[in-house]
This record gives sequence, structure tokens and C-alpha cells, in this order.
Amino acid sequence: MRRMRLILPVLFLILLAFDVFRGIYYYNASIRTKILSTPHGLSLYPVSPELEKKYFYFQEFPENPEMENRGISVYFFSPILGTIGVYFLTSMLLFLFARIRKIEKAFLIFTLFLILNLLFFFDLVTVSQFHVLFFITSLFINIPYLYLFRSLHGYSTHPRIIFLLVLIFAALSVYLIPESSGEEIRFFRVAGFVHIAFIIYSVVFYLQKRNTPGRNSIITSKTTRSILTLALIGTVAFPALSYLIATFFDIKISISHNVLFFLPSVFPMLFFFFALRQGIIYFEVPVPGVFLRFSYFTFFLFLFWFTVGFHLVQIPYNFQHMEFHFGIAVVFMLLLETIRGLIYSTLQKSNVLYRESLLKSFASIASSNNPRNVALFLRQLDQFVRKSLNISWMKVVVRDDVFPEWNIDYSNIIFLPQNNPLWNHRKFIKKAIPYPYFTGVTSAITRDFLQKNGAFLVIAYQDFPAMVLISEKVNQMPFNTEDINFLRQFLKQTEPYFKNYQFLITNIHLRRRERELELVSRIQKKILPEKYEDRFIHYSGIFAPSQLVTGDYLDLLKIKSKKYLLVLGDVSGHGLGSAYIMSILRTIIRGSVQINRDTLRKTCVYLNEFLGEQYQGSDFMTLFAMEVTLNRGETYIRFINAGQHAAGVYLKKSDKLIFLKENQRVLGVIATDYQEKEVSFREDIRIFLYSDGAFETVKDNGEMIGEQKLRKWIRDSVNLSPEDQKTHLYKKITARAHKDMEMDDISLMIADINLDNG
Repeated sequence: MRRMRLILPVLFLILLAFDVFRGIYYYNASIRTKILSTPHGLSLYPVSPELEKKYFYFQEFPENPEMENRGISVYFFSPILGTIGVYFLTSMLLFLFARIRKIEKAFLIFTLFLILNLLFFFDLVTVSQFHVLFFITSLFINIPYLYLFRSLHGYSTHPRIIFLLVLIFAALSVYLIPESSGEEIRFFRVAGFVHIAFIIYSVVFYLQKRNTPGRNSIITSKTTRSILTLALIGTVAFPALSYLIATFFDIKISISHNVLFFLPSVFPMLFFFFALRQGIIYFEVPVPGVFLRFSYFTFFLFLFWFTVGFHLVQIPYNFQHMEFHFGIAVVFMLLLETIRGLIYSTLQKSNVLYRESLLKSFASIASSNNPRNVALFLRQLDQFVRKSLNISWMKVVVRDDVFPEWNIDYSNIIFLPQNNPLWNHRKFIKKAIPYPYFTGVTSAITRDFLQKNGAFLVIAYQDFPAMVLISEKVNQMPFNTEDINFLRQFLKQTEPYFKNYQFLITNIHLRRRERELELVSRIQKKILPEKYEDRFIHYSGIFAPSQLVTGDYLDLLKIKSKKYLLVLGDVSGHGLGSAYIMSILRTIIRGSVQINRDTLRKTCVYLNEFLGEQYQGSDFMTLFAMEVTLNRGETYIRFINAGQHAAGVYLKKSDKLIFLKENQRVLGVIATDYQEKEVSFREDIRIFLYSDGAFETVKDNGEMIGEQKLRKWIRDSVNLSPEDQKTHLYKKITARAHKDMEMDDISLMIADINLDNG
């Protein structure tokens, strides 16, 4: 019913426009006048640049000059057609995509009256079939203007005021309907004074209320309200000043004045711009990006034509004023191009027309390391999507048979039974649309589900039985099709992750044997060093597996006097499988460095080839290998970081904590030519290596500790011994861990390097 009340006026406008334009067509085919006039002969609208004599607005002339060619009148009606088009496009945008509240309703009503008035103006100066309605709408348009003006400031218009104005304008219409040219002039003067009265009221109201908007105001920015207020006042001021000036003074008729009919279109374009820029309008569905671009370029196309084009067209007919028209055209071209560039740049920065920031964010997750468990992966997805789309939250909806043994209390995942009708609805739509998205204006099933979960949008995976729920944007900005395309690409990228997790969880449950885990755990404690100390190095390390065994690998190897190898690695997955792979890789690394005397580069290349050939990318490893050499009062460090986190180096004398951030591809994915990096220091240092479990531990509030927090803890405790600092950091991490959350493997190693100054 709500939509029908809006559809009927649109149909009425279309039928009326068809009838008016049909009348204009027949009129234009038979009449060749250069100046269109009112039913009683007052000159009103020129349609030709060729005016030999001086003709004035609102004056009668005995003979209307005729044109040699037909059809030019429609050509010079383009400013009015442009204004009608801009208002119609913006109103249809609200009608199709927005929630109709007070301000949207006021804009649609104002648009209806304005388009009606312009259509009746067409009729007035041509066939005069509905010319009485032009006079009536010229007065009544002030009522929707008042309603829209007060709505912009958050104030309602009392129905009694509207009823009183209807009675006043109805009485004026009956009294002022002209029967002669003199009465027509009288009507235009009265209409002009009525408009001026409303303008004066608007200015006074704005000055009094500009700092105190109404409680229903949805425009929070004072600057935005001011701009829209001035633009709306200008829309009404144009006909008012035109009527008064042209009826009281002798104004020469010029085709250039026709472009003033396009000035009222500035308000809907500003309203449309701020609706997208500041979230004034609540859009219920994503706004098509093509629609945005079309509206933007159409508006400036009209603007260039009605300024530059109109003056260039007049040059062949007015050679005596050629320099004037050409100069005005150049000024408008430079000015409008500057304005167009600024607006387009603003739209780019606000991600309305071009989502460059989203594409960069998407590229970052596409190249990131694979997370270690589903819960952690979901948290990373949530953080990424919230940051990219500026939304409050994201939730994943999964069919309940996908992860049957899921026992983690994670609020951002929803399990739906297999027989829920939403799954069948998704399958039906998916046949026609890959990665379909639904909003609250689609089917009742989807609408009810969204309302129940307080979501705005749900988008489904293609093959994996899961969906992603999206909240509204934080700043109430609308979604557009670039957002949806980004989400589709995002789902396409993450779908294989979920499939791998499903397989991984099933595989882990099958292989999890308590006795084997305990055995491997005892072996790991023996082969993974916890402390070592000699004259030049003081090392302390800890590994805390999430289960009985770990896929983390930390090692200290003394290659020769004053030369050591520090290694921290992380095999994908958890449990027995990753622990088995870790033990193999440890053997390879020690044999390569100790026995074969291979370089770090050669060792990493071989590890990468081994993992790729044996596991075909299903298992991979991140690794930070560091070769430390002491020579003549200087410490040389050669290192390779294959997808691990940056190693920390604390300079004791300088009291500085730096990080070796150079990063290369993880081991076991694709063939890579790893390169060694080198740094050196002339003072005692302390080295820190840690796995992602040290800072991805989830706190009670659902947030992760974060790497920056861990680095701060490291910096604050550098005065402790390596053993004490290791214990201190581990207690910090575990004390903040959520009791019901599964922790990741935690590995941490600290090594003091003391220079040989002898």
C-alpha cells in the first residue's frame, strides 16, 4: 500500500508528460514562432537565437517573428527538460532504493509539484490545454516547499497550517485566474510576492534555528544543512525574482536566459550528493554504482551544455557579440571543470565511485598466512570486513552439520539446522545469481531472518553451506554495488579456507590419540631446548602447545665458536600431524647447517622444495632463521624470514628496540628463491623471537592481545634476565586468555648476545 501511494503519482506524471509532449510536437510541427507566449499573447520563452528586433518579457507584440526551420523549439526546451530529468532521477533513486521517511517523503512531494509546474509551463506556452493548472501549481508549490524546508531542519509542519495554506491558495487561484494579458501580469506579480514571502520566512527561520535543529533532524552537520537550505531557497527564489523583475522592468528577451531554468536542479544534486556522502538517506538495498556514475555525468553534461554550449550556439547568429559569448564560454568551461574535478575527487575519497581502499585491503588478506584454527580465522575475517566496509559487526551463518563437534562459545557464528527454509531459499536464488545477496526488502523468509539478527544484508557462499551476515554501516552510509562486488570476491577467496578447515577438523579428530600425543610431547620436551649459556650467548626459550604436542619449532644451534643459529618456525595445523612434520624439518635443518655447512638461503630453498613435493601445499611452514656471528667487537646477523613475524632486537647501550621486518614467502607453497638479509651491531643486544600464538590469544572481552601490546610488554621488561623475562611474558599472555577459548601454540625465545671485546 505504501508503495502504491508513490507509484500512482509516478504513473500520473508519465501519462501527463506524454500528453504534454504530444501537444508540443503537433504545435511545433505547425507553428514557427521564435518566441513562445502565454494564452493572451505575453512574450515569455524564446526558442531561437535569431531575434532581429528588441523584444521584452511579458509584453505583447503585434507580429510574432517566425523561424525558417522547424523543430528548434524542442532543442531550446532542453534546460527545462534537464531540470525535470534531474529531479525525476533523484526521486526515482529514493523511491526504488531508500526507506521513505519524513525527509524522503517531503522531497518526493516537492519533486512531484515542481515537475507538474514545469510540464504545465510547457503547455502554457504551446497548446494551452492545461494552462489553468500552471497558475494553480505556481501557488501551491509553496506548500511542499515549506514541508521540505522544515523537514531539512528536523521540524514538522502542522496539518492545520497546511490546510490553511491550501484554503488561501485555492481562493487566490479562483480570484487570480487570468482572463486577459493584464490579469496574467497581475498573477505573475502576486505569485512572485507569495514566493518572496516564503523566502523571507525561510531566511528568518534558518537564522533562528541554524544552531538548534529539531529532534527529528537526521542532518547532523550544520554546514550541510546550510548548503541544502540555501540551494532550496534558490529553487524558489528563481521564479520569484524572474516574475517580479520581468513584470516591473523591461527585460530584453534572450535565449541565454533559458539556461536559468536549470538552476533549480542544483538542489536535488546536492541533496543526492550529501545523501551518499553523509548517510542522510537510509538506503534499504545497495545503490547501483552505474546509477551513481550516470547521474553524476548526466548532471555535468547538462551543466556544460547550458553554459558553454548555449553561448557557443549564439556566436553564428550574433557576430557583433562574438567576443562576449566566446569569453563567457571559456570562463564557464574553466570554472565548471575545476568544480567537477573537486567533486569527483571527493567521491573517490569517500569510496562512492571507486573502492580502491577495499581492493588494497582485499589484496592484503589474499596474501596473508593461513590461520591456525577456525575461531581465530573468523575473528580475522570479522576485523577485516568491519574495517573495509566500516560496519559494526559481521557474523558467519553455518549449517549445523558442517562442524558437528564445534564446542567453542563464539558469538560471531550462527548454526542453522539443515531443515531451515533459508537454505532452500538460498539454493533457489543461487541458480540464477552466483554468490547471491539478500536485504530486508526481499522475501519474507530473508526479511524475518535479518530482523531477528539485527542485520542489514546477508550474502551466501557459492558451494560451501554458509552465509555472511552484515550490519548497517557505522556512519549510516549506503551500500553500493562496489561493496557487493567486493564481498563476492571476498567470499570467493575465503570459501576454500572453510572447506580446508572442514577437512582439517575431521582429520584431526580421527588422528587424535591421547597415548601418541603424550609420547610425542615427551620427545619434544627433550629435543626443543629451553636454555643455554656460554661466554657469548645467554638463551632461554619456552613452547606451550595448545594440545599436548606442538607444531612450533624453536632451536638454538652452536655452529662453531662465536657463531650460532637461532630458529623459530610454525607448521600449519596442530597436534600430532604438525608435530611429526616439525620433527622431520628439525632434522633437515640441523643436518644442513651442522653437517653440510649449507647457507641459510640453501637450507630454506631445500625445505621449501621438500614441503612442496611431499605435501602439495596442504601443509606449510613459517620460519625465522637467524645466524649470529661475533667478530672483533661487532655482532653480524644474517637472517631469512619466511612468513614469520618480525624478530625484535634490543640495543642495550642505545636503549632502543628495533624489529627486522623484511618478509618472504612461507615454506611449502610455491618455488621461491629466498634471499639472506644482513644487519650488524657494535653493542650488546638481546634478540626476541615469538610465534603468532603469543599475541593472538583471545581475552575475556573477545579481542586479541595484539602484537603491539606484546611488543610493549617486551620493551617494559628488557631489564630482566632472559629466564625472568620469558616467565614474565608467558604469565602476562596466559593471564589474559579467555578461559573457554582454545589457545594457539605459544613459542618464545630470548637470547642475550655479549660481544667479545678482548
